[in-house]
Amino acid sequence: IFVYSSSVNTLSIDTIIVIVIIFIIIIVIVVVVINIITTIIIITITNIIIVIVVIIIVVVVVVVVIVVVVVIIIVI
Repeated sequence: IFVYSSSVNTLSIDTIIVIVIIFIIIIVIVVVVINIITTIIIITITNIIIVIVVIIIVVVVVVVVIVVVVVIIIVI
């Protein structure tokens, strides 16, 4: 009876260890996925900001060129 109970104890300890390992693996996977998602979000946000800045610069340049051309035409 004692031997049986001890074997059951080791079995339960083994299952606990397996459960803990699985839990740790799940936590690691979740953390990695969250990290990947946040980096992707950050990258897309910076890309969007870069695109917006480029668009603003292009618009400003175009407006300045148009104004200069109009002024030159008016002066001439």
